[in-house]
Amino acid sequence: MKIEYKLYDPTWCPGCGNYMIRTALKQALEELELPPYKVVISSGIGQAAKIPHYIGVNGFNGLHGRAIPPA
Repeated sequence: MKIEYKLYDPTWCPGCGNYMIRTALKQALEELELPPYKVVISSGIGQAAKIPHYIGVNGFNGLHGRAIPPA
């Protein structure tokens, strides 16, 4: 079964490095054949925190600089 992640249109600035992170993460998850409902991304606040929404997976936003403890 081929797992395919839909990329949603982000609101990042053109040239932002988050585009590359989002694309690499999407490719890695597809290669691992993980369905989106089994993926959770823990992030802080800010623009990078929106990545779970832009690839359609579950997300948890912690405080700035505190993404790892709740993970």
